[in-house]
Amino acid sequence: MTLKAAPSKEAVVRYLNGEEGAGFELVKTFVERTGLIAVGIYLLGDRNNLVRNSLSASLAIELYLLWYYSQQMKENNTTH
Repeated sequence: MTLKAAPSKEAVVRYLNGEEGAGFELVKTFVERTGLIAVGIYLLGDRNNLVRNSLSASLAIELYLLWYYSQQMKENNTTH
C-alpha cells in the first residue's frame, strides 16, 4: 500500500520549490492545522487564550516543516 504524504508536507515542498499557488496551499494547511489544534485544546486543554495557543502551536509546526524540508532539499542539491 502506498500512502500519500501529509498535505502540510506537500504544501511546504511545493512552496520551497517556488511552485505557483503553493503559498495559498501553505496558508490553507496552516489554517486547517490551527483548527485541529484548537479542537484538541478546547476538548482537553486550557480554553483560555484558545486562539493564541492554537496559532502559536501551528506556527511552530509550520516553521519546523519549512526548516526541515529546506535542509533536506539543500542536502539533496549538494549530493547530486
